Amino acid sequence: LSGKLLRYNMIEAGEFFGEMALDGGPRSASVKALTDCRCAVVVNSQVVAFCAQNSSFAHHLLTTVIGRARSVTQAAQDMALLEVYPRLAKVLNREFAQQNGVCLLTHASLAAHIGASRHMVSKLVRDLVKGHYLAAPKGALQRLKALPTDW
Repeated sequence: LSGKLLRYNMIEAGEFFGEMALDGGPRSASVKALTDCRCAVVVNSQVVAFCAQNSSFAHHLLTTVIGRARSVTQAAQDMALLEVYPRLAKVLNREFAQQNGVCLLTHASLAAHIGASRHMVSKLVRDLVKGHYLAAPKGALQRLKALPTDW
């Protein structure tokens, strides 16, 4: 994407990443830690051997990969078919649901997540604050009332 960032996923402590390398193909994404973390590198042959002996983990790995593929497919569909505001509203609503009405993502992070410019996200957020849908206390967005379906 010529120097632009696009966020595919956010993972939490205890989750894995890099599973796309199991087929021997090249990486399809990079990972960036937002906080200090400890990671373990597990080579392909170890994962394959563990899956062969642990069907519950193999099932977990498979369902996780399928879930991530569905998520990326939905994001691509949204970018192709939805205007910027509905994409932003979808991400904000998901964040508000997960974080009790608060979104801690920056405008740049939101922009990367929805495939838009930071300037466009900032403009939309400013308009939503003026419309009393959001409050923007220091470093966060707070939902005041349900976001409109169209903007």
